[in-house]
Amino acid sequence: MNEELESYIKEHPIEGMFFSEFHHRLGPKITYQYPEGCITKNSSLCKAVINYLIPKPDLQQKLITINTVGKKVIGCPVCIDGHEYVRYQYIFNFGLILDNKHRSSPYIPLINKLSCYMTELEKESHFVSNEQTKALLPKILEKMFIELNQCGSCSTPVNEATILYLKIFPTSISPPYVKDYHVPILSISKSQINLSEWDLTSQQVCCCCLFFKGLLLITSITCLMYS
Repeated sequence: MNEELESYIKEHPIEGMFFSEFHHRLGPKITYQYPEGCITKNSSLCKAVINYLIPKPDLQQKLITINTVGKKVIGCPVCIDGHEYVRYQYIFNFGLILDNKHRSSPYIPLINKLSCYMTELEKESHFVSNEQTKALLPKILEKMFIELNQCGSCSTPVNEATILYLKIFPTSISPPYVKDYHVPILSISKSQINLSEWDLTSQQVCCCCLFFKGLLLITSITCLMYS
């Protein structure tokens, strides 16, 4: 794990992960969560977000971020139609909880991918709705939570054929704008650049580094590259 990711995780930890679903008798409910108590049934957080975690059709199959009571809750509710379900459809959602001061963008790819994984597993084998396999979810949530907060990524086995590969992507800082009259120099030694590990397009772009000697303007280097 690189230093940038390690620093980001320490400053922006995930506070909780959960699995919610629509129960045919009880209605929307938080079925599993980790750590226990991060979003309890009677908490102000649960009351504020539960109708968005298991929402009306207009908000299903869409990424949802809710800022309330000092927290940020991110989820992607899924609805699957089928005659095998009690109400001919099954609605569920996997989500996570952050401090509301943190940005949601680094976690959006993670939630989208987790939602896709679980949707496919449900369609293939009813992994999420079947009570026997659903009982595995608490351990899966725990392993994902611990690994994501420790490493920024996780590889969590679900069954013999499926492993969840998820990762947090910290927001990158945009590089400074380069102007025509700037004179670039290399910040590392040329010997540290191993072009054999790069694709052809990257190699062509990197060739311009040969001109980064602190003598030529960006415009001059551009002319030399295409001459």
